[in-house]
Amino acid sequence: MVNPVRPALAVTLAYVALATVWLVFFDHLLADPGPEVGPLAVREGLAVLVTAGILFGLVHQAAARIGASQRTLALTPAQLSGANDALRAVIDASPLAIVAQDAQGRVTSWNAAAQRMFGWAASEVLGRPCPLIPADRAEGFQAILGRVLGGEVLTGQRVPVQHRDGSPRDISVSVAPIHDAAGSVVGAIGLHEDVTERTRSGEERRLLHEFDSLVLQGHPLQASLVFLCQRVADLHALPLVQISLKGVDGAIDVRAFAGAA
Repeated sequence: MVNPVRPALAVTLAYVALATVWLVFFDHLLADPGPEVGPLAVREGLAVLVTAGILFGLVHQAAARIGASQRTLALTPAQLSGANDALRAVIDASPLAIVAQDAQGRVTSWNAAAQRMFGWAASEVLGRPCPLIPADRAEGFQAILGRVLGGEVLTGQRVPVQHRDGSPRDISVSVAPIHDAAGSVVGAIGLHEDVTERTRSGEERRLLHEFDSLVLQGHPLQASLVFLCQRVADLHALPLVQISLKGVDGAIDVRAFAGAA
């Protein structure tokens, strides 16, 4: 790395030389001599020395900053490889699913937690469009990706996705842009947390509260049970839900279902 003293000294000496030439040839030799020439020369010389000192300090400081930046960026291939290996280890060890995509939506990184959470192996998704988003949800996902590619950082976004087996999942995702060496956004990386059970637990509590309210308001039990069956089928993506109530004699008094019987 360049010693910051050298460029600072070179610039300062060049400045002093040019200032001296100016004072000697243009200020004194071409000007009319007088009694004020001596004191004036002293004042001008002192001004040159003071400004030269300030210039030296500024150039030295700038050169030192540039040198520090170069030391930070000048990693050896071994150091760079080690840093990449450490980053990959952190990503693979993360309990959260980490998925990175390029600007076209193709998957560029898919860690082990993503495979456990969503069912696809990395070899099945790398270089391909992200398989998590159902076709009917693609527009909303593209809107999120577009905001991140525009430079936004989004946290705690609730997004419905699908598992490899087709079952729905609710995830909370935080997404940030990926920049290249020039500072341009070239992709996005997201941390995914599966909140399906948490979401379902809250929805089930609300559903039971709605059912209780219907019964207490005097709605027919049969109609209330059909409503409950339909909501449970929607919540858990089940093809058929059936509820049967037995009387004290063991006979079925009320039966309700939703879906294909």
